[in-house]
Amino acid sequence: DPDNDEISYTFESSTGSSICEEGSEGNLCIVSPDTQGWIKVNITAADGQGTASTSISQWIYVRDNPVPEIRGVSGFNSSWKTESHMSLIVDAYDPLGEHVTYAATLIDSSNTLVDALTIGRDDGTIVIDKDAVDNGDYTLRLSVSDGVNEVTASLQFRADNNTPPVINFIY
Repeated sequence: DPDNDEISYTFESSTGSSICEEGSEGNLCIVSPDTQGWIKVNITAADGQGTASTSISQWIYVRDNPVPEIRGVSGFNSSWKTESHMSLIVDAYDPLGEHVTYAATLIDSSNTLVDALTIGRDDGTIVIDKDAVDNGDYTLRLSVSDGVNEVTASLQFRADNNTPPVINFIY
C-alpha cells in the first residue's frame, strides 16, 4: 500500500472453497474446487481507508492429481540371511504419468533410524547394507512422490547373520 496502511484480502472462486493465510512471502490462497476444469478466481486488496480497492480476476485450470501407486517390491525377503546385501526394486507409477521419486528409511525394533540404505531416488532401487545391520527385527518405510502427493508402505523383516554350527567329525 503506498500509504503503508494494513491490507486485507478477499478471495473468491467460482466453485469450491478457499483458504487464505498470511505467509512470509505475502498472502497465500488455496482453492479446493469441487470440479476439474477452468475456474475463475477473484482477488481483492483493500486498505480499509475509504472505498478504494484493487481487484484482479484470473482463470486457472484445475485437474485432479491422483496419488502415485506402489505395485510391488521385488527382492524383498522377510527372513533375511545377511550373507549378502538385500537389493530391492520398488515398482511404482503415477496415474498421470508424472515423474516419481523414491525415499526410504530403515528403523530397528527400538525405533532407531539405521543408516544402512542406498536409495536410487529416481529409479526405485534400494540396497540394504548387510554390514550395517545386526540380528533383529526391522521396518523398511518406503515412500513414492509425484511432487504433490505421496504414498507410503512399510515392510517388516528379520535380519539374521547367525550361521548354523558345522559338525567337523564324529568320535
